Amino acid sequence: DALTEPTITALTNIATTHTDSFVQVQAFRALAHYDALTEPTITALTNIATTHTNPNVQIEAFQVLAQHDALTEPTITALTNIATTHTDPDVQIEAFRALTATGALTEPTVTALTTHTDPFMQIEAFRVLVQGGTLTETATTALTSLATTHTNADVQIQAIRALAQGGALTEPITTILTNLAAAGRSVQTRANAVRAMRYATAFKKLQKVLLILLTDSNDNVRREAKGTLVEFSRRHPELAPDLLPELAKACISVTRGAVSAWDEAHETLRAYVEIASPSLVHDERLD
Repeated sequence: DALTEPTITALTNIATTHTDSFVQVQAFRALAHYDALTEPTITALTNIATTHTNPNVQIEAFQVLAQHDALTEPTITALTNIATTHTDPDVQIEAFRALTATGALTEPTVTALTTHTDPFMQIEAFRVLVQGGTLTETATTALTSLATTHTNADVQIQAIRALAQGGALTEPITTILTNLAAAGRSVQTRANAVRAMRYATAFKKLQKVLLILLTDSNDNVRREAKGTLVEFSRRHPELAPDLLPELAKACISVTRGAVSAWDEAHETLRAYVEIASPSLVHDERLD
């Protein structure tokens, strides 16, 4: 339904004169939703986007202008400045996200965030690019470097997961994951590395690594190995029959822990049987 003239007048008055900028932006958003923005209101909103001292208000104003196809060079410049120079990483990422969503990113902006000194900023910026379908070679190269050379294993794992989401996971990087899973400094790091393997290509070498981890002495590592193997079976059902004999062998392993390795291996085997021979599992349930 269209807004009535009195409602438009009231919203316009709030948008242009209210003392709370967040209230103003919400009024602008309502006007934009009903295609009731006028030249004076667009001018007022542009002023907020370019000059307000609160970056969150600026980002909100920018998004409304973008939805109405009313972005100007000054508003893009203002948001680019927030994305590249603000001291709050969360604000920077939100500005970067807004620029990405509106197609207003420049290569220098991408470079600034994907080569940032804060590794988690790099990772988040990469994810924003993936979500926006605007992944660049510069970003992929920077994150690959982070994944392969950083001294913090948790940073490496997060970077590798982001690369996988962008379809940029290579076999050498997957090898880093397998090394972390086998010999990470902490159990949590090892378990996280195994979980991250779910995003990798299910080649045979990786499956063999996971079979070993399926009988690991740590409950969390085994649990993640089971989850990753089951995920592989769903994504690549054609590989399930080849792995059945190895899973059957794993079922005879005995390892200490809150949940025995046999349980994890048996549940994994059952999942693979369901993929490879669903009729067999169906008949078993009927017995």
